[in-house]
Amino acid sequence: MNRKLSLGASMAIGLLLAACGSKQAPPLPVAATPAAPPVATTVFESMVATLIPRSNVIWELAGNLYDDAGNIDPKLLTDAQWNDMKDAAGAMGAAAKGLAEMERIKAAPDGAKLLNEGMPGAVGAAQVQAAIDADPAGFREHALKLQALSDELVAAAGAHDGVKTDEISSRLTDACGDCHQKYWQPN
Repeated sequence: MNRKLSLGASMAIGLLLAACGSKQAPPLPVAATPAAPPVATTVFESMVATLIPRSNVIWELAGNLYDDAGNIDPKLLTDAQWNDMKDAAGAMGAAAKGLAEMERIKAAPDGAKLLNEGMPGAVGAAQVQAAIDADPAGFREHALKLQALSDELVAAAGAHDGVKTDEISSRLTDACGDCHQKYWQPN
């Protein structure tokens, strides 16, 4: 399993759910990535409804670009899978833009608990909110960076550029990890 898939899966598990399959998973159907993401009013809702499932599609498909010898071969993805990649990246970009444009960035709906909240060492919604409130401009910068990466990925997937797609998916992993470390895992 390449680094992108395992890091992406660990972030998803650490935040909200256990999701990301292995490189050998069957191709994702086109219906797996609806073009219009649900409207989210909190970071938590955006993560659950759009960012986690769409990033998992991206990392899964980017991992499937590798042949058995470890070389990138864009022909390993079908046209439908390239379209899935574009749709997933477009949905992520729209969600990231929505987060950046929120008047007040709210971590989670009132009363919501994050995965493992209450367990030793796990952060809760109140801690995440405090981290965002301490640096809302920085959070917006992270969201805008995610939007820019998503836009780049839409273009790379549209061109069926396997090398660029792989490079962007690695930067996506890093961008997600940086934001999670600062806001979702502030301790």
